[in-house]
Amino acid sequence: MRSTRGGPHANVPHDRDHCRRFVHHRHGGRYSQRRCYRLGQVLTIVFILGALMFYYLLFRSKLVPRWISGWGLIAAAPYLAAGFLAIYGAFDHMPTPNALLRVPLGIQEMVLAIWLIVKGSIRLRSLPSPPPRIQPPVEATDTGGNHMKAIVCTGYGPPEVLQLQEVEKPTPKANEVLVRIHATNAAASEAMGRRGESVVGRLILGIRKPRKRYRILGMELAGEIEATGSAVTHFQPGDPVYGFTGFRMGSYAEYTCMPATGSLALKPASFSYEEAAATVDGASTTLHFLKKGRIQPGHKVLIIGASGCIGSFAVQLAKHFGAEVTGVCSGRNVDLVKSLGADHVIDYTQQDFTQNDETYDIIFDTVGKSTFARCKGSLAHNGRYLVTTGNMMTNYIRTLWMAIVGRKKFIFAVSIDKRKALEFVKGLAEAGQIKPVIDRTYPLGQMADAHRYVDTGRKRGSVIVTVTPESES
Repeated sequence: MRSTRGGPHANVPHDRDHCRRFVHHRHGGRYSQRRCYRLGQVLTIVFILGALMFYYLLFRSKLVPRWISGWGLIAAAPYLAAGFLAIYGAFDHMPTPNALLRVPLGIQEMVLAIWLIVKGSIRLRSLPSPPPRIQPPVEATDTGGNHMKAIVCTGYGPPEVLQLQEVEKPTPKANEVLVRIHATNAAASEAMGRRGESVVGRLILGIRKPRKRYRILGMELAGEIEATGSAVTHFQPGDPVYGFTGFRMGSYAEYTCMPATGSLALKPASFSYEEAAATVDGASTTLHFLKKGRIQPGHKVLIIGASGCIGSFAVQLAKHFGAEVTGVCSGRNVDLVKSLGADHVIDYTQQDFTQNDETYDIIFDTVGKSTFARCKGSLAHNGRYLVTTGNMMTNYIRTLWMAIVGRKKFIFAVSIDKRKALEFVKGLAEAGQIKPVIDRTYPLGQMADAHRYVDTGRKRGSVIVTVTPESES
């Protein structure tokens, strides 16, 4: 029996044994006609479901009215169809190299369709949005009982949208602890969230303004356990801790609740609360990326933004792992980066590191000031380019693609569970092997001033906000 279909495979026998021999001869035995056909179906369904998931999130979160999202879907429909045809067509029969090349093109069309649905809808929805209402600052008062002071993000925009208000004090659940916060970090990522520049960020936090659960920003904290839930056994009231709240946020306040099994650990005994808060994200994120980069003793590591929060810890941790470290920073920060242990320092205003004929095993861009294309020539044969910033969707797609093709890798990853990293960092801190860099310190009521300074892009290390001074604890 022979195929009744036309095309190049019209004479392919459908007998199972003959088909198996044909595929083995032509494709090395890796595929069968049925498997290829099913794989095409599965890939197509996966990417269409992904597009529909984003579309559904718009409705569930009440982000945009139905008619605006409908127009977004209509605009994206041709790209969805093109992606469907490319992926499905590549696996309709037995794949050839030319047919397989259509798969990434199909994926690209699908991603573009999702982008049109999301960004187009957000843009249309945000047009009539009124400017955020700036409320007058609230005078600090005694917040005993069931209330506390917190910095509330009243909308997206300039630092003035951050207002000191009294809000309800949280109560821990059975598996949670209530942390009395002494210090937090005004990080660049939180300033970006306040500005509302990221499409993904607005999808998570809220389109026009942060939803109620996200109006208290802040992810890093240092403080002490105020109370514990009934199921908590490894923390006690009074324990000094430092931690990372992640997408729960809430560290711009006097109190917050965290899961006892979350990213929370005992504070390094040798660190103040301010120093501990400055260590949380910078050290744990650096540790995560260096492990992803498979750092080894003797590796040559280049760190872009070596004087920043992540960069300053990257210098110290790379030296801890036995690497030869080159830091890139501005001229005013050269001495600081040298004091952190860098073997070489490049002033980017005077010298272009891509033109010095040096190659590096790892290039760690901690501030997003460079690109993989620009740095590729400076990577060793199996070098890795690590980046902490940029569009999450684009970075993840590029990471997956570069894992398949080429020897030089592009690596982006988000670290959410930081508990083990914090425990590891605690040991290094108590051994005197790492130290945070604190640029400025502000009280809680001056959070807007702290963000205004962070927005300049000139900070060195961390900008710390004291919530409860240690003298009052």
